[in-house]
Parts: sequence; structure tokens; C-alpha cells
Amino acid sequence: MSEAAVSPLAPPLSICLRQTDIVRGPNASTDTMRYETTIAKSLLSKAQFGDCWFHVNRSLNAYRGCEFGCVYCDGMSEDYHIEDFHTCIRAKVNAPAVLERELSAAGLPRFSQLRDESLLSFLGESIEDTLRSRRGLVIGVSGGVSDAYQPAEAKFGITRDLLEVLLDFRLPVFVLTKSTLVLRDLDLLKEIHRESFANVCFTITLYDEDTKRVFEPKSPATWERFEALKEIRKNGLHGGVIAIPTIPVIGTTDDNMRALIRETKRAGGEFIQFGGLTLKPGRQKAYFMRVIRSRFPDLENVLARIYQNNDRFGRPIRSELPVDVLIRAHQLCGEEGVRDRTIRHRPPWESRFNHSVLQALLDLVFVRYYVLHEPWHHIQPLNALVALIERGVEDLSDLSVRAALSQQVGLSQFDAELLERVVAGGAEKVIEGFWESAGADHGARKQ
Repeated sequence: MSEAAVSPLAPPLSICLRQTDIVRGPNASTDTMRYETTIAKSLLSKAQFGDCWFHVNRSLNAYRGCEFGCVYCDGMSEDYHIEDFHTCIRAKVNAPAVLERELSAAGLPRFSQLRDESLLSFLGESIEDTLRSRRGLVIGVSGGVSDAYQPAEAKFGITRDLLEVLLDFRLPVFVLTKSTLVLRDLDLLKEIHRESFANVCFTITLYDEDTKRVFEPKSPATWERFEALKEIRKNGLHGGVIAIPTIPVIGTTDDNMRALIRETKRAGGEFIQFGGLTLKPGRQKAYFMRVIRSRFPDLENVLARIYQNNDRFGRPIRSELPVDVLIRAHQLCGEEGVRDRTIRHRPPWESRFNHSVLQALLDLVFVRYYVLHEPWHHIQPLNALVALIERGVEDLSDLSVRAALSQQVGLSQFDAELLERVVAGGAEKVIEGFWESAGADHGARKQ
């Protein structure tokens, strides 16, 4: 890499991981990494529509456990029943075969099969018709409790094999990783993007390298991830940053957030999406607080107060948060000219008009539920409308189509009027109005 190409984040070559940066995990009996193989019975998560965070319909994990050792990782929770989460990695060696079986069972024949004229005759449709009917299903590669490109992938290559299967099915993908190893699979990802869609994102939550090493001790450096993002974008793929979880007090400073936003822009990222930290009672919370006590003792009391409710889902006490990370991220991203929401795949059968309306409705669900915290029963009809549209509907510019859909999901008069304003071209003003309300409400509560 030339000097000119090196990010300003790049540390001196003398900086390396120190053992003192690592506080031992919650259930590790040894620091030695173990690899095991396991046979998966199933792989894909249950199908969902209307995901206003990442626009993913189903997700998968190639591995159980993750050796990056992130202190805040939700995967440590007892909810997932994974012992020695950071020190024993179970590789699902049959995952590609299971994925192929599950996709076929869902009625999605492989492209390689569709080239057989006898099969096309049996199906009674063309390759193009078949592909157009199913390309809306976005597969998340990394299901949230392991990293698809952790070091084990260099040994087993399961994620690459899974991408081969997804390419054969011509399905769009959303990849989320902390690893630069994803660049190994640029050839496959470019093919997938040519045939459908590929959005490759990097989890980056901390700008300062010393702080990053405390919370993500074994993952690639922050500057390396930004360089990898730059390479992803240079190769024509969609890509951005997922700054989740942003740790309260430590990660929610303006300095940290603005630096990440600017570095995303410098790397050519299309967006940076922030999100808060959940701490589930048990191993996850105990380990995180032990690290805070060891490395940031002055912050122990404030973080303990934020999570003193021991919410089963790990949600913080909002009134104790010094910064609402979603509201502040929206404000800072607006100042820096960077999108603060991920992008959504547009299937070939979905008109640009329907796509823009659906994106606006997803943003409305997001800001009203996750930022303004409206009760779910207020949001559910709008979310049901989003799910219907995502599955495929007629032209939303037709008033009769909108009226029928609104009646089907029981849309309130308020939401029906919002829909009409969005359709009329006022989406940006409508959405920003909710963000402004959220900012004003948060400011009033802090006074």
C-alpha cells in the first residue's frame, strides 16, 4: 500500500495487540482457541418482511461462537446456549448443503437447474420469469451471533461455499463483518451483485485504536476496516458502516461519532447506521461490567445505572442515557452529509415508485418505534402494510390499490394520511418532522 493510500487512522507499525488489553472471557477455561466441526440441522432464520434496520428477510450463521472476543457481544448470552463462546468455534461443515436444501424446499430452484430445458418446460416459465419472481428475498450473511469472516473462515471456507450457493440461486445478500477477509471473496460478491445485489458492511464502533482494542481485542484494526470498505466501494459494490453497538458514554461522544461518520465518507461508504448497546443479564452483562471495572473504573457507576433494570432483552433505561445515539447520529450525519440509514435492495419486479414509497414507510416505522418509542399497537398496522408492499403489490400510484391495502391492514386515518403525503412526494418532510419531534422530546426530558 502506498503512503498516499494509507488512512489517517493507520497506527504506527509498532502498535500491536497486548495481552494486557484482554480481560478474560466469562466462561473460558483457557486462552487456547479450539475448532470443532458440527452438523447443522437447519441454517436459515425464519422469514421476515419489513426489517427497517438492515432490510434482510432471512439470515444465517456459518459458525457457532466467535473468536474476535468482543466484550459487548450479545452472543455470549445464555439465550443462545453456546458455551466457551470466544474460545471454541464450531464450524457448520454441512451448512452449504443445508442452505441448498432449505432454499429448494422454499420453492427456489437453482439457476444451474433452470438451464435444463426439460425443467423449464416442467415449470412452465422462463429463466427470467423465475428469477424475477424470487429476487426480493435478501439473505443476511452473519446472523448476529458470530462473524462469517472470523479467522476460522480462513481454515474452513464455509462462508465462501455459502456465497457460491446464493449465487447459484441468484439471491441478493447483506454481508456484515469486522474482518478484512471478506476481500478474499470479492470475485463472488461482484458476481452476486451483477446478478442481483450485494451490500457489504463493516461493523465499526470506535475510532480510537486503544479503546477499540479493549472492547474488540482480536478483530482487525479500525483503519483496516475502513480501507477494506474503500476497496469494496472501488469494486462497485454497495457498502457502508454499521456502528452497532455504540457503547454509552464511551462511544456516544461527538468526537467518536463524528470521526466515524467522516471516515465513512472518506472511504466512499454510502451510509453509517448507529445503534445502541443491549446488555442481557447473565454472562454478557457480567463480563462487560468486569471489563469496565478493570479498564474504565470511573465509568462503572454510570453504566451500572443505565443497565440496572436487568431487562431480559438488555435494553437500557432510556432516561439514564446521557445521549440518545439514534437522534444524535441523525443530527451529525445531517451535518456531515452522510446517510444514516442502510440502503434497500430493489427487486426487478418492483417499480421505482413503489421502492421509494416502501423505503419511506420503513423509515417512518423506524423513527416512530425505535426513536420516538410509540407503542407497537400504534405501529403494527403500518408495519403490516410495509410487509405487504415488500412481498409485491400493484402500482402504489393507483389510489384504489392504496385504499385496498390500507383497509386490509386496518390503517388508522392518521397513517392513511401519512401514506398519501408520502405518495404525493412529501416523504422527506414527513420523516424529518418525526425526527425533529424526537429531538425536541429528548431535549425536554434532559432539561
